[in-house]
Amino acid sequence: MKRQLGTYHKMMKVGTTALMMGLALTACGSSSSSANPDGTLNKGQLVIAYRSDDKPASYISNNQAAGYAIELMKSIAAQLHLTPKFVDVAFNSILPGVQNHQYDTSIGVLATPARQKQVGFTTPSDFTFAQLISKKSAEIATISDSAGKTVAITSGSALIPLLEAKVPTVKVKEFPKIPASANALEIGQVQGLFTGPLTTKQLLSQYPDLTATQTIAIGFDALPYPKTDAALGKALNSALATVMKNGTYTKEFKQFEPGKTLPSQLLSQYPGMPQA
Repeated sequence: MKRQLGTYHKMMKVGTTALMMGLALTACGSSSSSANPDGTLNKGQLVIAYRSDDKPASYISNNQAAGYAIELMKSIAAQLHLTPKFVDVAFNSILPGVQNHQYDTSIGVLATPARQKQVGFTTPSDFTFAQLISKKSAEIATISDSAGKTVAITSGSALIPLLEAKVPTVKVKEFPKIPASANALEIGQVQGLFTGPLTTKQLLSQYPDLTATQTIAIGFDALPYPKTDAALGKALNSALATVMKNGTYTKEFKQFEPGKTLPSQLLSQYPGMPQA
């Protein structure tokens, strides 16, 4: 698929510059409402990779992408005057796909040093934590207590090296999607599951025999983009800063995490951002 190099790139040649600009404005409406950043795959679209197994962040409802991460990306696409196109992919395929120009970006992912060598990242879209889940009948009280035990983590997750660094004797078993990890914990194939707090909350509502214990800070999420597309990265950063400061992000945060306050790190990152 050929990449778009500018709003009017490869338009049909016409006899005069004035006629060329006239045709462009007629076709597009106006340059401000149709301009897509250099580097997007399709003119007028922002192709966004997401995972459909991480409710409430991103999932499928009525055959459509849904969740708070999806709503955030819709808001960012709107700031760029682009139509979002969501592509459901396995988590461990997201960053390689962005790197290889299969997708323009994705929902926020943990921006680790290793991943920053692979793709470009925007400023933080969230500051994230991870939580340990186990059965109530065989509770793993702390991260350290997972030593010698088998813990399920989604394939390709940055939580894998993080947990292995903290607990060298832990046995990590990778699964392609969250439901598979939860099922493995239910049937005793693993003794723990390591994931984010919102996913934890969702799983505890589905599986009453599970419990959550220690939560640890793990870093920040950000929107990835191909390293070769500096213009796209700049546009994503600008759009992200706008939705942070105009109350859009805060509104979504209040909806999905009622009663909680925004991370202080996020408020420091975006001065003037309204608090939930």
